[in-house]
Amino acid sequence: MNDNHRGSTGDTSNHTTHTPINTEDLLTRRAVDPAIREIGKLYKEAEDKIKEIEHIGEGLVVPAINELRYAGHHVLKSLNTRDTHQSTDELGKAKKHCKRAIYDASEAGLLYLFRVYKNFREDYRRLNLQPHFSNYEEKVATVKKAYQLLEQRHAEENKDELYQKFYETYRSLKETIETFENSRDDLNRVIVNERWKFVTIAVSVISVSIAVLALFGFGKPNKYTAYEQCVALTQSNQPNLTHNKVLEKCNSLLPKLP
Repeated sequence: MNDNHRGSTGDTSNHTTHTPINTEDLLTRRAVDPAIREIGKLYKEAEDKIKEIEHIGEGLVVPAINELRYAGHHVLKSLNTRDTHQSTDELGKAKKHCKRAIYDASEAGLLYLFRVYKNFREDYRRLNLQPHFSNYEEKVATVKKAYQLLEQRHAEENKDELYQKFYETYRSLKETIETFENSRDDLNRVIVNERWKFVTIAVSVISVSIAVLALFGFGKPNKYTAYEQCVALTQSNQPNLTHNKVLEKCNSLLPKLP
């Protein structure tokens, strides 16, 4: 803004008359100036949108609230002067402050939503999200469009004239981010299921590997080796292996059994 209120969003010591205006009074007064009526509607619109956005994050709308205070100040100055040109000038400033209030609130809302989206993508960075959302590419395009608008905002000189575009973009992005956030429980279940599948496959592979090793005699316990040796001796057809020798051999092996 070009008037003397911009550049000090926190310090209001020089503006003791920044009292919020009574919008209902402005809208219902008889024979009210059409310009004031227009400002009253715009002021009410800004109030409603600020209240909407302040619910998503604490402290987001402080600059926007200050803009409305400035708007109220200019309306009061307009009403307290008999100079037509000065009154018109003050009302023009009030109108710009109302628009800027909507712009500031929408901008703060967009920045907050992007932080939420960044956390969401980080939490599910290892998961392919596309199969879990209808019109996923459209949702991503909405995010990119909002990001581009924010990136270009510093090059815009008349930011108060972008208030409607910023608010519409905020509403669109909010709907998309809410869809992502509401899917967290389902996505968490998908991650848990995929981990169990991995564990199941890993256990199966290990089990098969142990079975193969056992089949080829690797890693067999001594008790099974001794037992199999005894069986092999009893079934041997060697002519010099008498019954007594078989017993001696088995006796030397059996102590190894528990």
